[in-house]
Amino acid sequence: MGFNGGSAYCAAKFAVTGLSEALNNELNQFGVHVTTVVPGAFRTDFRDGSSVCFPKDPMPEYDGTPVHSVIDWMKENNHK
Repeated sequence: MGFNGGSAYCAAKFAVTGLSEALNNELNQFGVHVTTVVPGAFRTDFRDGSSVCFPKDPMPEYDGTPVHSVIDWMKENNHK
């Protein structure tokens, strides 16, 4: 499911899932099955400076919105 503040992440994850579902349908006739595993959050370097860049001057229009809350959560929960 998509969530506020995660549009780029969700788009990439949905793209992999959609590709896998289509490949599964195309390759089934050859006895090839394609499965995706879509785990929830777990401890990685995904949210640190080696993987993600947070804006230095975020748009004030996002203050107090769910998007702002997601960004704060990502920063606070890195490596947790």
